[in-house]
Amino acid sequence: MSDMANTKRLTETVEVLSHGTESDGYGGYVPTVTVVDTIKVYIEQMQAGKDIEQAQITLPATYRMISRKDVGAGNTIRWRGKEYAITSTPQADHVRRTRYYHFTMHAINK
Repeated sequence: MSDMANTKRLTETVEVLSHGTESDGYGGYVPTVTVVDTIKVYIEQMQAGKDIEQAQITLPATYRMISRKDVGAGNTIRWRGKEYAITSTPQADHVRRTRYYHFTMHAINK
C-alpha cells in the first residue's frame, strides 16, 4: 500500500456525511444529512482479485478510497453526486511522516 499512497495524488474531492433525524414539529421525525467534512482523496475502481473478499459486493459500484483523514464510523461519502457506504475498516499506512487511510466504499442504491 505504501507504493500506492506514495505515487497517487489526492485529486478527488468528497464530502463526509453524517445521518440523523430532527423533529418535524408534529410529533414525528424527518431524516437529516449533514456535511461534516470535505476532504481530498484518491479513488480507484476495484478490480476482480484485488481485495474483493473484503469488499463483499459487486464491482461496478465498488471503489478504493485513500485519504489523509480517517472517516468516522457510521458516516457515508458523497462523490460525484452519489452516496457511498464505507464497507471496510480503515487501513492506516505511514509514508514519509504522513498517514494515509485506505477504505473500500460501495454505492448506496437510493
